[in-house]
Amino acid sequence: SHQATFEPFFAPTFEEEERVLREFFNWASNLDDPVFYHWHHYEKTHLTKMTNHYGLPEEQVAWVMDRLVDLSPITTNSFAFPCYGRGLKDIAKCLGFAWRQDDGDALMSVVLYLEYVKSGATDPEPRQKILDYNEDDCLATMHVFDWLLAQD
Repeated sequence: SHQATFEPFFAPTFEEEERVLREFFNWASNLDDPVFYHWHHYEKTHLTKMTNHYGLPEEQVAWVMDRLVDLSPITTNSFAFPCYGRGLKDIAKCLGFAWRQDDGDALMSVVLYLEYVKSGATDPEPRQKILDYNEDDCLATMHVFDWLLAQD
């Protein structure tokens, strides 16, 4: 059993994206031998684009990127699930996880972020919905990970 702590890294404006990205990599680099579980290729692809764009130190980036583990192929290539899709929402729901916002998805979080930025970063509602959605994604990934461990 483990305790989950959600650590959000949220840029309230596009101009603060680089600062928040550097904060994340500094935070991650100070953890003791971490593993970062994620679902599918988006996280690794987007982090690579962002770190290249902002010119983060290669050794720091490599240290974090080498610790990313994509649970999607491990899970979907090893087990058959009674659900239609192979996405995190489908698999985690099949395994009993429930999102706080059942109608949310990645596109919704992008739209909410644009609303938040357009508000001048003053409307707390879209920000909180994004954070809730992202936290639930992290918890869903942990739920799948825990399920995988229990299959031993």
